[in-house]
Amino acid sequence: MIEAVNAWVYSWQNGDIEAYLSSYDSKFQPSANILHSVWEQQRRERLSSSVDISIDLQVEEINSLPDQSVDIVFVQEYRSLHYHDRVRKRLHLRQQQGRWLIAKEEQLSTLPQQSLSATSIY
Repeated sequence: MIEAVNAWVYSWQNGDIEAYLSSYDSKFQPSANILHSVWEQQRRERLSSSVDISIDLQVEEINSLPDQSVDIVFVQEYRSLHYHDRVRKRLHLRQQQGRWLIAKEEQLSTLPQQSLSATSIY
């Protein structure tokens, strides 16, 4: 499942919108209480306008769940030409047809902006 997270980050950094969106389960519901189709359009617009994206992750926890899904908690540092943030996130991944897909994505907290000192998983 780490490979799936790495592929998600790689596609995000490189502006591969189709690969990025394919990292999400078709039943993915955005946490902002918006329709999946609206969320997808917003992501397409934001990704197509982002410049020089760099994303570092520091994994804190990986939890296997009884339903064969996995939760990964990590610190994400996102940098682009015009924006920078550092947040703690949880991805809930489930396997579908041999692929790990993001079923849920939660921002747990916003953190002070600083460079990660630990090795990123990507």
